[in-house]
Amino acid sequence: MGSGPASPPILGFDREENPTDSPCVRAVFFSGSVGVVRIRMKSFGRRHRPFFRICAMDARTPRDGRAIEELGHYDPMVRDNDARTVLNADRVRYWLSVGAQPSEKVQSLLNSKGIKKPLPGEPWALPKVETPAPVEAPSASPATS
Repeated sequence: MGSGPASPPILGFDREENPTDSPCVRAVFFSGSVGVVRIRMKSFGRRHRPFFRICAMDARTPRDGRAIEELGHYDPMVRDNDARTVLNADRVRYWLSVGAQPSEKVQSLLNSKGIKKPLPGEPWALPKVETPAPVEAPSASPATS
């Protein structure tokens, strides 16, 4: 019994190999889209009048499907470049810090607004900028003589 040829491999792998090295098993256990959150645009508007909401969504949801959180909007028809994109920067930085992947177009919008993924240990919330209270000008009182 011990002098015969080695037994054929079972299920496509040798006994010394790890069973998870099989392509079938890898496809089930290590698919890349499980648990991936994408920051992408959700289409609204009508014909010749596009409008998009920028949302954090599961990668498996359809384009106009349910969003986890809405982070802002993009209106390409607005003439003023600064007003085209409105983003909640704190929430976008939060989603980037927990591993959300922006789509190509959203990444270009984030770059134009200067929003980057926070460094490790850096808080995702931006510091609040306090604006000084408006100073009232002294009122012109009638001259008393």
